[in-house]
Amino acid sequence: MNVPDMLLYNGKITTLDPSQPEVSAIAITDGLVTAVGGDELLNSATEKTKKIDLKRK
Repeated sequence: MNVPDMLLYNGKITTLDPSQPEVSAIAITDGLVTAVGGDELLNSATEKTKKIDLKRK
């Protein structure tokens, strides 16, 4: 996975994927969703990645 520009994490994010209906994190690169999953996506962040804590919302 590329280094994301932004990570939204610690959330309740509903997807349209029946195999993964809810995730807690989403990575965005160049305005496109590049990954969804758990808070382990934070491992792909660098100091340039904007991180937004959704506070389980």
